[in-house]
Amino acid sequence: MVYNHAAAFYIYGLYMKGQIEKAYKVIWEMIHDPDKADLIQRGQLSVFIPNYYRGAFRQSPRTAGRSSQLFNTGATPWLYRCYFDGLFGLKGDIDGLHIALKLLHSLVNSFK
Repeated sequence: MVYNHAAAFYIYGLYMKGQIEKAYKVIWEMIHDPDKADLIQRGQLSVFIPNYYRGAFRQSPRTAGRSSQLFNTGATPWLYRCYFDGLFGLKGDIDGLHIALKLLHSLVNSFK
């Protein structure tokens, strides 16, 4: 299984270590592809991040990638933190808000 909460921690760690492109790639893999076949395989619309996706592609290819449909997870708030702190580079501290935008670089590279 792919636990999205743990995956969000991984993404956040990648951003903190400066591995921007790898973090962006993992986020892109976690969110839904607008492709109809992907939506059918996952078994849900892209309105939330579920607790987990089923794994074991070799053992159970029919159900691999299927959404758990469980919304009781902290994955979504952590994924938002990955977006704002990591991708958008927004950091608040005692001196105010600091912006170190990484979005443009990631988007440009994702279309190559």
